[in-house]
Amino acid sequence: IAMADGQGIDFSATGTDGSNTSSESELFNDYEKGSCTILMQDATGLNISVTSGSHNYTKIGNRVFVEDQFTFAESGSKNGGLMQLYQLPFTPAASQPAAGNYWYDASSDASDITGLVYVNTSGQGFLKQSTTQGQQSNYKYLTFNEIEKNNSRPLFISFNYITNS
Repeated sequence: IAMADGQGIDFSATGTDGSNTSSESELFNDYEKGSCTILMQDATGLNISVTSGSHNYTKIGNRVFVEDQFTFAESGSKNGGLMQLYQLPFTPAASQPAAGNYWYDASSDASDITGLVYVNTSGQGFLKQSTTQGQQSNYKYLTFNEIEKNNSRPLFISFNYITNS
């Protein structure tokens, strides 16, 4: 089925079946799947080198699903250490935690790092570390200085967010 831009499949004949729901739109009008080039930079905006990576997305309606994998090529420390994702496939509609997580697969299980992804309306993503019970979070974000550099250890990221596009 091919439809003109802005048109779609209309499910309004099914009505509102759920309780406490609204039917602002029952038009399915967007689906897209592809690859993209998501980059990583330090706190001053300099790119962090990676030897490989795969970045795929699926957009269903106004929800964007992203799956990334980075392997770092860089060694030493970076400015400020903070790692930021940029060039997300679509600009997030709001600055908020995205649904999903990341996992840095260190060379030992004790060194693995996990956390959540936070997106903003500038099209950036930040990797907020998980904390254990009783530990202060202090808004702790993953920094470049905390990973094993130039070691072929992957960082896996899978998250989704809402866009206005």
